[in-house]
Amino acid sequence: MSNHIKKIFVFSFFCFIAVIGFLTLDNETKKSEVEGRRLMTFPKLDYQKFSDSRYMQNIGDAFSDQLQYRTSMIEKYFDITTNVLKIGYQGTTVIGKEDYLFSEPEVITGEEEYDKEIRKIAKLINKEAKKVTDSGSKFIYIHYPRKDILMERYLPSFYISGKERYEKSLKILKENLSEDVIFIDALELFEETGSEEYFYKTDHHVNIEGQEIIYKTVTNLMKEQFPKMDVKLLDSYKIKKTDIVGSFDRNIGNAIESGKENLAIKPKGWKVKYKRNSKAKIWGKGDTYAKCFMGGDYAFTEVTTKNKNNPDVLICGSSFTNSLESLMVPSARKMISLDFRYNKQKRTMADFVEEYQPDYTIFIPCQSDKSFSYETTKLHLGL
Repeated sequence: MSNHIKKIFVFSFFCFIAVIGFLTLDNETKKSEVEGRRLMTFPKLDYQKFSDSRYMQNIGDAFSDQLQYRTSMIEKYFDITTNVLKIGYQGTTVIGKEDYLFSEPEVITGEEEYDKEIRKIAKLINKEAKKVTDSGSKFIYIHYPRKDILMERYLPSFYISGKERYEKSLKILKENLSEDVIFIDALELFEETGSEEYFYKTDHHVNIEGQEIIYKTVTNLMKEQFPKMDVKLLDSYKIKKTDIVGSFDRNIGNAIESGKENLAIKPKGWKVKYKRNSKAKIWGKGDTYAKCFMGGDYAFTEVTTKNKNNPDVLICGSSFTNSLESLMVPSARKMISLDFRYNKQKRTMADFVEEYQPDYTIFIPCQSDKSFSYETTKLHLGL
């Protein structure tokens, strides 16, 4: 290559970098849909702070997050590594058979200490369940498995299954729960059907078919006390199939084609009243789990129906509760939903039970990263 051509190349390269830089400085994108996280935006220009290392670090972080064409670069990178190079492990996301996506394996170190933590979890739940039952409410505890525990046949060959450890942990938990707790084992219910298809392909949440199984189990319990209550199964809804943008898929730049799955449900001709600090619809729409069920995660939601034959229900948990809540709406006279990841009031779940006096309190402390966690359980109880 001649010196003349080299100079043209270097000049063109620096011009390209300069253009990208100038375009970046004008960007103010607040969230990356590809990564599912908030982005750093440029701080207000202040020449006096240029000697402040933290201020300059914020500028550097903002430049990285706001880089022009950044989303396209991320998507192209993951497209090459996933679909061309066939790399099956992208950070904390694992690509399984038929492109099913999973979280990285849960590694348990210190078996005895882990068993002690599970007994500690049971003791904590028993303590709060007694408060709930003393308030006149029945306490239902639903435990969901991680996706990899149920869908073993889709795991890649290099994935270390944690099912045996999970089942041992579940046995310890059940043995240590008190009579105040009505325990529902979602894994057992799913396996009884002979199917594994109860999670979204590219997402960590239970799909609507899986939640219908849980919903039927819960309402069958409630019908013993409220025989005339409404039960609306999936044939009572309009169901929309769409290509779901799953949480795991967003972690790898939307590199996997999920295919159409049942994502949105909408009632056939009936309405309810609800209040919270948002206008997000209970039966939503879109291409993500969060948008479609309960309009996403909210600290507090109160839903009221006109059917006096239905019980009052309080549901406390995380995003795992959202699609179950959407199904529970027509079966409740009043439904209170709590998510203590966002609820900053200095009141516990038991405090809300004492105030609203529900007939049933449903507790779901499930997260996608760990099957059993004392800190997660404590958080979801509002403690």
